[in-house]
Amino acid sequence: MSTWYKSDQYHRGTYAQIDLTALKSNVQQLKKNCPEDLFFCPMVKANAYGHGDVPVVKALLEEECRCVGVVSVEEGRSLREQCDGRFDILVFGNFELWSFKLMVEHQLTPVISQWNDLKLLIEFGKKQKLQRLGVHLKFNTGMNRLGFSVDEAKSVYECVSQHRWIEIQGVMTHLMQSGDILNESGVSQMQLARFEKLSKVFPRSIPRHVYNSAALCALTLRSEKLCYGVRPGLAIYGVWPDIKGELGRELELKLEPVMSLRSRLVALHQIKKGEPVSYGPTWVAKRDSLIGVLPLGYADGWTRRLSNKTEVGVRGELAPQVGTICMDYSMIDLTDLKCSQNLCIGDEVLIFGKSNDGYLPVENCAKNSATIPYEILTAVGTRVPRVYVD
Repeated sequence: MSTWYKSDQYHRGTYAQIDLTALKSNVQQLKKNCPEDLFFCPMVKANAYGHGDVPVVKALLEEECRCVGVVSVEEGRSLREQCDGRFDILVFGNFELWSFKLMVEHQLTPVISQWNDLKLLIEFGKKQKLQRLGVHLKFNTGMNRLGFSVDEAKSVYECVSQHRWIEIQGVMTHLMQSGDILNESGVSQMQLARFEKLSKVFPRSIPRHVYNSAALCALTLRSEKLCYGVRPGLAIYGVWPDIKGELGRELELKLEPVMSLRSRLVALHQIKKGEPVSYGPTWVAKRDSLIGVLPLGYADGWTRRLSNKTEVGVRGELAPQVGTICMDYSMIDLTDLKCSQNLCIGDEVLIFGKSNDGYLPVENCAKNSATIPYEILTAVGTRVPRVYVD
């Protein structure tokens, strides 16, 4: 009998469990060191890092988060249409003229980072005779991706000030290596010095926001004062950012994984020594082996780069993935498991996250595939059902 496969909604047996209680707990932890009036904008772009933006935003609103960040007008429009309540949606993207029409209609707040976008906004505002539109201004202090240059701060402010219907609601920059923020001679401190200089151009009443997950966690663990607002992303989903230095972090700031990717055994094969498994083949049995098949492949986000390089959880034990990961399936070697004689089709397999039998950090998958947790989480495919628990 299967241990959990009881619903006709998940025919393939692979799904991502999203723990909204863990999400809320993470937000509470991250807010502890934040003054009550500090700008706090959780990032929910890319479908909330693969977790599902609408359920995540609804949970964030319950934690009194009144601002979220996305990267496109389409993401913002969808959230505004599906989430009740008064909250700001910042759009961290680049824009076309028609973008501003949709932003006005759906009460979205553009983050303006280059002259072309600012000119389009002014052109649109004049044509529509806008009475008011809030914006945030982004400056490039070293990331060299998006943002006005530091030297342009005065001219940007003067330009915006000529159009009184434009309300500057925030000034920001993006840290390129925020894990080193505790290093006084690090890249982050250099960027902060540049940002502080340009910030003097703007009235002090305008919020400044800079810190991301790594900076927020590092400063929180050292009980450092937060001088700027925060835009946490990875940390609210329970994944530790890369922080430089020995901090003893998990003892003081407990983050819980929000996503747990799970699958099940759909086939079991006894194979002989010398028999191959999957395409290539890239793996051949060195002994008689018990092979399990999972309905999980690279179309689900389980990247081929992990082929023969990672492990999954089966009844509290670790089983290596073997053979090339296919589009829809992957195989695991169950031979050495103590429970191998008792396994049956339908048994649960933990890919990453937590289950009743254990915990496998998503960081392991990222390391084994030479990437970062962001990519693993956002790559979980749309055909993988999200199951929400609270």
